Amino acid sequence: TSTLDSFAKKYREDSAFAERVDESVEKIIKLKLEIYGDFFLSTVLNSYNIADVIGSSDDVTFEIAQQAATLISPDLSELSAVLPETPGRYENVVFISETHQQYQCLQCEATEAFSVDSFKNAVLRLYGPAASGQILSHKLTSYSFQSLTAYLDRVNQEQDEPIEIEEAIKGAHWIVFSVVNIDPDHAVGEALKRFLAEKPDLIRDKNIVIFSFTAPYFLDATEISKITAFYSMYG
Repeated sequence: TSTLDSFAKKYREDSAFAERVDESVEKIIKLKLEIYGDFFLSTVLNSYNIADVIGSSDDVTFEIAQQAATLISPDLSELSAVLPETPGRYENVVFISETHQQYQCLQCEATEAFSVDSFKNAVLRLYGPAASGQILSHKLTSYSFQSLTAYLDRVNQEQDEPIEIEEAIKGAHWIVFSVVNIDPDHAVGEALKRFLAEKPDLIRDKNIVIFSFTAPYFLDATEISKITAFYSMYG
């Protein structure tokens, strides 16, 4: 209400602002007339309650999601050579994911949009024992990028005690990274770059797959060359 009140006040007191608003409204009305022809309520309203059908078009949603998946590296013609098989039933898969919270409003509490287990749980739902049975749940483990950073820092401090994430990575056949929100100063990007640079022994002979849910420009050519497959999941 306060926003509307201040807008109305500025409209009354600032003639230049009022002129711009009038021009914008005129453009909107012109476009609506082109779309609907007239403004009768029966013309502009849907014949059904839109809230009743939101989320019901699973086929359309799935098609959009499929089209959003883009292979960044390698070239599609080379994919079958570098990645001939999907994870086997008895192969160990380690998921390292960025956690992400979002707010529905300024006063709302944070909700977890992407948790440390989100990708693993999706794989279990689609390919686990209760679905196609292609993978076994105890072969999947998940960690956060915070855990990866803590591990890299600890190694650099020459602390030799075994660390759970290190043992899991050593025994993994696949390491799957999920990157949600990278920026130049973001700790996630730094952790991923450090892991590729500092731990070549841990990634040797393993399938390294990255799924980027943000702009896929946070790795250079040398870093990408160490990865088996790099996908961008455009929204």
